Amino acid sequence: MSKMYGLSKGGQPFCLGTAVALLLALQQVRTQVIPDFSTDDEIVVPPILCHHGTEDYGVKIEGSELLAKEVKSCQLIKVEGGYHDMFSGDDAEERVEEQLDWT
Repeated sequence: MSKMYGLSKGGQPFCLGTAVALLLALQQVRTQVIPDFSTDDEIVVPPILCHHGTEDYGVKIEGSELLAKEVKSCQLIKVEGGYHDMFSGDDAEERVEEQLDWT
């Protein structure tokens, strides 16, 4: 199935849609829904832990890097050699432990 969508090694990465959409949604909440949600210089959101595999061919890591740069409460963990679905790989238990330790 991954070959069908171009997600196997060497596939074409998608755009930065997820991170950009999240940033736009936060901006909309900040300006339209809750005007005092944050300052003009910073988007204030609850803490976010983001794991992103360095070998994710489905979603570019730059999207997660942008999210971590723009949202100060975002911690990005780059998983060396990780693909898109890191919670189903051999090191899934380690990822889950990171999540539980972080919360």
